[in-house]
Amino acid sequence: MSRIVFAAICAAIAFLRAAAVAQPTPEMLVEVVDITSLAVSPDLNRVAFRTEQASIADNRYFTTWYVQDVNGSGPPVAVADGGEAIRNQVGVTVPEPPVWSPDGRYLYFRGLSEEEVQVWRADIGAQTAQRMTDDPANVVSFSIAPDGQSLTYAAGATRADIRAAERAEYDSGILIDGTIPVGQPLFRYAQVDGRLATQRYTGNWMERRGLLADEALSYQSLDLVTGRVRAAPPPAAAEPQGVTRETGVRAVSREGEVAFLDEDGVLSVEGGTRDSVRCTDAICASSDIDALAWRPGGSEVIFTVTDRERGYAQSLYAWDIEANATRLVVHTKGIVGDDGYSLDRPCALAAEVALCTTASAAVPPRIERIDLDTGARQILFEPNTGLIEAGLPEVEFLTWRDAGGNRFSGQFFPAVAEGAGPTPLFITYYVCRGHLRGGVGDEWPLASLAANGIASLCINRPAPDYENRDQLDDYRMAQSGVEAIIRDLARTHNIDPERVGMGGMSFGSEVVTYISGHSDLLAAASVSSSAVTPIYYWMHSLQPDFADRLKRSWHLSSPDDASPLWRELSPVFHAEAFQAPLLMHMAEQEYLGAFEYFARILNAGGAAEMYVFPHEPHIKFQPRHKLAIYQRNLDWFRYWLLDRIDPSPERRDQYLRWEHLRERVGTDAAEPENPG
Repeated sequence: MSRIVFAAICAAIAFLRAAAVAQPTPEMLVEVVDITSLAVSPDLNRVAFRTEQASIADNRYFTTWYVQDVNGSGPPVAVADGGEAIRNQVGVTVPEPPVWSPDGRYLYFRGLSEEEVQVWRADIGAQTAQRMTDDPANVVSFSIAPDGQSLTYAAGATRADIRAAERAEYDSGILIDGTIPVGQPLFRYAQVDGRLATQRYTGNWMERRGLLADEALSYQSLDLVTGRVRAAPPPAAAEPQGVTRETGVRAVSREGEVAFLDEDGVLSVEGGTRDSVRCTDAICASSDIDALAWRPGGSEVIFTVTDRERGYAQSLYAWDIEANATRLVVHTKGIVGDDGYSLDRPCALAAEVALCTTASAAVPPRIERIDLDTGARQILFEPNTGLIEAGLPEVEFLTWRDAGGNRFSGQFFPAVAEGAGPTPLFITYYVCRGHLRGGVGDEWPLASLAANGIASLCINRPAPDYENRDQLDDYRMAQSGVEAIIRDLARTHNIDPERVGMGGMSFGSEVVTYISGHSDLLAAASVSSSAVTPIYYWMHSLQPDFADRLKRSWHLSSPDDASPLWRELSPVFHAEAFQAPLLMHMAEQEYLGAFEYFARILNAGGAAEMYVFPHEPHIKFQPRHKLAIYQRNLDWFRYWLLDRIDPSPERRDQYLRWEHLRERVGTDAAEPENPG
C-alpha cells in the first residue's frame, strides 16, 4: 500500500473523529462579522454602526448600517445596505463614519455601489436608503449643514476622465519611471473604488493610488429640500464630517475645545472659552495614549491607553479637566474602540456610557455599553453567535525574555491533543491584537490549527527603535525570542521542539525566511510577502525615496556594492540552508520580488511551493482567496508537523506534490499512526 493511500485511510478516521468536536472552522473565521464606524445620535439616545461580513459563496463583503438604542432596550435595527466595502491600497477597509441629521431622522454615509462612491441617506424610521448625490466623480468627503438643509461634498477626477487616462496610456504605451509599480500588472489591475484600475506609486514608500488621484478636489452643495446642486467653496477650516470623526491623539468638543497630546506627549486642552490646561497625573504623560474623545455635556476627556506589555490590551481613563484629576474607567484584555482592531479610533460617547467595539484574542468583535462612572460592561450587540457556539478557543497570554533580556509577549492557543505526548507548535511573529483569526495579514487560522492538534502562538515583536532602526538586529532579536519561547513551552506546555512551524506576513515573512536560513529551529514554514532581494531592489530602485529608506532601515545600498550585509539579510544568499519546507502565498503584485529565493531553494534541492493570487494587494482580502490560504496553511502544517492528510479526493494532487517535496529533502517521516 502506498504511503499516500495508507495516510488517506488513517486521516479519514481522524477527520471523522475531529468533525465530532466543536471547533472554529476556516470558513467560520473567514466569515466573522466585523463592526466599525460607531456614531451617537444628536440626542445621545441611539448609536449607529456598520457591520462587514465576507461571503465565500459570493466572494464579496456585505456591509449593513444598524441603529440601536443606547440603553440596550431592544436589538439593533438594520436601516440600510452599506454597499461594497471601500478599501485602501493595502487592502484594509476604510472606516466610513456616518453623519446624523440634526433632527436624528436620517443617517448619511458614503456608499460604494456599481463602481460609484456617492453619498447615501438612510431613513431611520422607514428603514430605507436612497442615493443623494449623482456626481460623475467619486465622493471623497462630505458634511451636513447645522440646520440639516444642505449637504456639501468634495469629489476628485471624474470616472470617465480616469478611464480615458488609463486607456490613453494603454494605447500609447506606459512610460516606466519611479511611479510605476514594477512587477505588478500595469493596466487596470488593482481594486480601486470597486473596479479594476491602474495604479501609481505616490512617492511614499510602497503607497499606491489610481490615476488622476492628485487632481484638485471640486466642491458642490446639494440643497436637500429642492435637490438643486451648485458649486461651493472649499471648506475654510475643519475637515468635513464625512472624512473622519476626530481620532487618534486629538479631539474637538462641541464647544470648540481641543484635547491633544502636546509636544512633550502630555494630555492637554486648549481653545473654546477655557484657559489652557495640562494634565498633571502620570498617566497623562504616558506614551501609550492612543485615542481621545470628549464626554458630552461635561468637562471630561475619555482617553484610551494601550498597554503593549499586556499584549496591546486597552483601558479607558477619564480626565476631569476642572479638578485636573484622572480615574480608571475600565481595563480590558483586548481592543476597546471603534473597530476591534485599530488602536487610535475611540469609542463613541453618550452622556453616561461609552459605546465600544471590543475584541480580544479568543472573542470576536461585539459592541459593549460601558458605564463611564462605574465601568460596568453590558453586551449590546453580539453578531458572531455561530462562532461562539462552535466553541471559543482557550487562549493564554504569555510573557518571556530572551537571553539578551528583551521582553516578548504573545497569545498562546494550546493544542486540542488526542494523546499525552508532546504536541507540535506553530508560531507567527509580528503584532497580535484584537480577535486573532490568522495573525497579521490573517492567513494562519490559529484556532483551527489548535483544534487540529497543533498548538499556536502569536508573538508581539518588541517595540522597534524607529530612530535608530536596524533590520538585522530586529531579525536576530526575533530569532532569539522564538528560541527562548520554544525552550520555555517545551518545559511548561509539553511542546515538541523538533516539530515547530512558523508563518508570517510583511516583516513577519522576513523573520520567517531569516530564521529558516540561519537555524534549524523550523520543521515547516509559510510566508505571504517578499523579503529584501537583489531583484526586489532593482524593481523598486527608480522610486525616489526607495534607496534612502532601504539605507536607513536595512543599511543596504545597491547589490553591486557587494556589502556583506546583503549576504546576511537576503534569503537569496542562504537559500541552500533552508531545511524547512516553505509554502508561499503571494499577491500577484509582489510575487516577483520573492521569485529569486523561491527558485534558488528549489534549485538547491530544497522544498518550496508558491501560489499567486491575482488582483490582490499587500493584504489579501477576497473571501475565496482567504479560505484557500487558510485551508492550505492548515493542510501544510498538519502534513509536515503531524504527518496527517485531508482525505478529500480534490486534495489528492496536493499531497502527491508534497510527498515529492518530502522525497527531495529526504525527511522520510514515519507512517501516520492509526488514530483509532
